[in-house]
Order: sequence, then C-alpha cells, then structure tokens
Amino acid sequence: VLSTSPPISCHLVARQLALEFTIPWVADFRDYWSVAPVEQSYNDARQIERGRKLLDEFRTTAALKTAVNQSIADYIGTCEVVRNAYNEQLAGLWKAPTDNSIFRIGLFGHDIDQKSWQWLLETLSMARKLDASLLLRTELIHVGQADVQTMQKDMSDRQLSCRLSTRGHLSRTQTFAALSETHMVYLGMSQPEGFQIVPGRVYDLVASGRPILSNSEPTSELAQIIESTDNGWCYAL
Repeated sequence: VLSTSPPISCHLVARQLALEFTIPWVADFRDYWSVAPVEQSYNDARQIERGRKLLDEFRTTAALKTAVNQSIADYIGTCEVVRNAYNEQLAGLWKAPTDNSIFRIGLFGHDIDQKSWQWLLETLSMARKLDASLLLRTELIHVGQADVQTMQKDMSDRQLSCRLSTRGHLSRTQTFAALSETHMVYLGMSQPEGFQIVPGRVYDLVASGRPILSNSEPTSELAQIIESTDNGWCYAL
C-alpha cells in the first residue's frame, strides 16, 4: 500500500491497512508534515508531542519511506529521495522568444511573495547603476494573481523605468505561451526559516531552457537543482 502526504491522514489510513492485511507499506512525504515540520505546525505543546509520536510510528511501521527532497528526507529519516520532474509534453510548449529588441524577464505565481519581489527590484536597481539604459529595454512579465497597484508603486518608488506586464491567472498551456516571450525567468522563493520547499514550478522553469535567476542561498535545496543545470544563478541579498 502506498500513501502520500499531505494530508498526513493518508498515512494513518495506510498504516491501518498495512497492519490489518499484513502487507508492506510505502510512505511518501511531499512535505515535512502539513507543510512545515511538526514543531512549526502547531502552537500547542500537546499537539506537537502527538505529531512527533505519530511520526515515530510512521518511521517504524512503514517498510519504505520516500521524500521529495533531501531536506525532508533528513527530517523524516532513512528515506529514499524521489524528486519531482517536469511533464515532457508540456515542456515541449516552450518556444524561443521572437522579439529580441526588449529583454523580458518572466516571473509567475499567485500572490507573489513580497520579500522575493523586493529582492528582484533591488537587483534591477543594481543593474541600473551599471547602465541606466538597460532598464529602458527591460520588461517584466508576470503570470498569476497579484496586487498590480502595489507592484507598480514599488517600481515607481525605486524610479525603475522598466515596463511591467501582468497577464493574470492563466492555464498551464497559456502560461508557457506567455513566458515563451521571455529571455530569462526569475524565481522568487523566500524559504521559511528552518525548512526548505521546492515547488513544482521549479522543474517547469528548468525545462524552459532559459537562464534562471533565483533569490535562494547557494547552499539551499533549490540552488542544488537550479545550478546543477549550469543555466542558473542563485543569490541572497
């Protein structure tokens, strides 16, 4: 029996089935617990203790444990790492940009993380100091739900002259079509302190063949994936 979490209740059902029918159980962890580790998922000490106890039971009962990345495997203990990947059919939708008169940077995600967005603007500000004319030939293309007025104000406050084009919520196919106009993609991922998350869109961006700029520590799980392609740069301001 194979169970995958979250939700963690899937493992509770699988554990019971494995015990009742005496069959091997494989427990797959896509996240630490709900998302964060048990210790960061609850404020109540009793809930934390209960979560730890259940996790110990999963560790000892499951015949095999798998995790989506090494950080989660280290937390769960004795796990096989089975990373995510990209869909080859969808990856074939990426096209080379046809207009090279403007340098376009793509970014996507709903409710774009403000800290990550600020880091991108700081990077553009540094680029302006090197050559002010660069931003006149730069356009940001964002796909996803976002507070456009706040994004525009943040750019205005920094006197950034690059263009901003927001496409809103698009299907996967439409997203690839919109970002195929770009020459580089920016991955804004503020990692919560104490644990690391690698979203599925990372693999879509790797499949794009475009340079990836990411605000992530060079030693992070995210950096290991991006920089192993020799087509990305990770940094932290």
